[in-house]
Amino acid sequence: MYMYVDGCTIFEICDRKGISGIQESFDIAARWAGQNDMKINLENSKEIIISFVQYGNFRRTIPNIKIDGMDIAQFTMPNC
Repeated sequence: MYMYVDGCTIFEICDRKGISGIQESFDIAARWAGQNDMKINLENSKEIIISFVQYGNFRRTIPNIKIDGMDIAQFTMPNC
């Protein structure tokens, strides 16, 4: 039997002094997928960062999301 999942979203809201916990959430989802004989397609996975910060470089405090040691593709939308 084969199953197909079209999409999934994991998100968090952080203030500029907060620490991101998104990697931990992604690890939980990836572990669940593996336990249920599903695989996350890295080519179709994207990380989108939306920021309303009006100054400085907010990106330095947000680490890349990884799966199996590989970075997920990243898009940043600063100063929305």
